[in-house]
Amino acid sequence: MNKAQYIAAWLLLTVAAMAQTTAFRGSTILINDWTHTKTFSGGSVSETFDEWRWTHTSGTNANQMSAFVRANVTLAASATNTHALTAMTNSFGDSVAFDTVRVLRVESDTDNAHSIVMGGAASNPWTGWGGGTDPTITLAPGGMLLMVAPSLAGYAVATNAYNLQFVNQGTNSVVYEIYIGGSE
Repeated sequence: MNKAQYIAAWLLLTVAAMAQTTAFRGSTILINDWTHTKTFSGGSVSETFDEWRWTHTSGTNANQMSAFVRANVTLAASATNTHALTAMTNSFGDSVAFDTVRVLRVESDTDNAHSIVMGGAASNPWTGWGGGTDPTITLAPGGMLLMVAPSLAGYAVATNAYNLQFVNQGTNSVVYEIYIGGSE
């Protein structure tokens, strides 16, 4: 083995031995650029609204996330799509098995002709985000749902409650984007 081959082999072994990690940190900011005004004969009064911010770091404690998944999904007419929160894949191709969700954001495309129903999975429905045994919510075209649970408990995912279902009850295809962050 010549010197160049030796160095190449050493580099390959060194890179292969390195631990691969991912980190996820940042802020979620909701800016309400709103003014609410009431006008009356003597003048007017108004109120404004502050921004809302949640800052998180990488990890598994409160205000931390160790895993993040996002997907852009097209549902055909009358189709159903189920996200198994315990068997997902992130943007890097890594397997993700959530046990706690700390942020869930779902956006319904503005070009959708009708609403999308979230929840109601036939088996092992994820119920940590809502009340009751099988919660659902309807997202209107162009609508968005943002749920943040920064506590250590977050929105729990269990071995018998992990399926998050989306249903297109219309006759045209619909598109939604989903972002899920939490801990494994």
